[in-house]
Amino acid sequence: KYLPYLRYYDNNYFYNRIGRTPSSESDTIIKFDFGSNRKVDLRSYLIKTGSDGPNLRHPKMWRIEGSNDGQSWTELDRRSNDGNLNDKYREYPYVCKLGNSGSKSNLFRYIRYVNEDSWGSNYKYDIEVSYFELYGNVVTV
Repeated sequence: KYLPYLRYYDNNYFYNRIGRTPSSESDTIIKFDFGSNRKVDLRSYLIKTGSDGPNLRHPKMWRIEGSNDGQSWTELDRRSNDGNLNDKYREYPYVCKLGNSGSKSNLFRYIRYVNEDSWGSNYKYDIEVSYFELYGNVVTV
C-alpha cells in the first residue's frame, strides 16, 4: 500500500534538547516506529527548519537509517555540508541515495535521523526542525 507521506508537524519547532545542550550524536536522534506489523520502504524525506537565522541550529551533516530490531542500522542516506537548510523556515526534499528502494531488503520497522553536525559553530549537535516528512511504501507484515 502506498502512503504519500508520513509526517511529524509542530507549528513552532522541535529542539533536540531538554534542559541541556546535546553533546553527542545519541542526543540528536529522531526515530520513527511503524509498529510490529508494518514496514516502510523509504524513498525520500523532507525537512523544514525552525525560526533560527542562518548559521545557527540548522542541519549540516546527517544520516538516515533503517532497522527492524532497533539495534542494527542500515544507512539509507547521508548528507555532508548540505546548505539547503541553512536559514529560518527552509524546507528541502531529499531522495535516499544509499538504500535499495523497491526490494525486500529495504523494508524497515524503524527509520531514524541522526544529526552529525549543524551550521552553528557553538551548536554541533543542536538542531531546530519544524517539519519532517517521510515518503515511501508501507507494507503490512
